[in-house]
Amino acid sequence: MAFITRTAAAKKYRVTYDRLRQLERDGKLRKFAAKDVGYTHDKPCPRGGQIKWVYNEDDVAKHAGKKADTRFARMARVEALVFDLLAEGKDLVEIVRRTRLDISEANRIRNIYLREKDGFVVPGEARRIARDHGFELKPDTIVPLLVRLLDAARANNRSKPKKPIRGLVEE
Repeated sequence: MAFITRTAAAKKYRVTYDRLRQLERDGKLRKFAAKDVGYTHDKPCPRGGQIKWVYNEDDVAKHAGKKADTRFARMARVEALVFDLLAEGKDLVEIVRRTRLDISEANRIRNIYLREKDGFVVPGEARRIARDHGFELKPDTIVPLLVRLLDAARANNRSKPKKPIRGLVEE
């Protein structure tokens, strides 16, 4: 019987410590005292003490791949859904309503999206005003739209002669 430490099991089978502990609680994985099974390790314990607990490597291999970390896979799908909603230009309130996420979690995912896309948030009221004027503000369309608006404003300013402001210019 081969034994493996929790750290080595996590690295080798790509599972988290939490998943290993969950398997222990469910009775699918049994930990053994390292001194009782005669476990020796060529490297010292990472925390400076002795290695106290080890697992049967066959048990780890058997259970680590089965439904391993399904909650993380589910969370990845939810994050992808939030990213899609953000790309569609949905605001945080609509994202929370559709995904049923906690507001702080939805905000965290939105901040990751904005950081990765080098983007910024346009408030809902600004999006509604733009939509009323025929513009759809989405993360991928904001910059081109702002450039068009700036160009239009510059062209408009060049064509009009500047009027003096009453009271500031002597007549």
